[in-house]
Amino acid sequence: DKALPILQRALGNSPDSVRVKDALAAVTYDAEFWADDVERLTEEAGGKDDAQAVRMLLRAARILRIEAPDDPRLEALVKKILAKDIEEPSANFIYETILANGSRWDELEEHQRRRADRAPDHTAKVAAFRTFALEWVQRFKDKDRGAKFFDAALKTQASNGAAPMRS
Repeated sequence: DKALPILQRALGNSPDSVRVKDALAAVTYDAEFWADDVERLTEEAGGKDDAQAVRMLLRAARILRIEAPDDPRLEALVKKILAKDIEEPSANFIYETILANGSRWDELEEHQRRRADRAPDHTAKVAAFRTFALEWVQRFKDKDRGAKFFDAALKTQASNGAAPMRS
């Protein structure tokens, strides 16, 4: 209920924003038939190109997250999204939240390492490791894992022959 006016304002400011339109669609579904919407979106996504499938699966995941956040289908949906686009921000946030809420720290660390390893270039890989390091320290309050990601960032930076990064 709180998201609707914010999304409507965002759509007014950016009427061509696909992300805002998708988020708005995810909060304006029929609450009585939410399970049908999730099933329909999931099935229809199978016949679409990757970009369209990601949008449809993300919409289904958002609905499921609101209506039944503990439903195991949520994690399965998010994994489908990440298989098509490992950098989809909303899917990553949902997936990382699922893993963190379940104290599945090793899986979360491995997921972030995969993301960093798939970075498009050396600079992006260093930035990803550094971002994840900060996330471990600030969001998950795990200084040891944060230190491992900072170490990976430094080693990756050094492997390029560049000067060490600044903190």
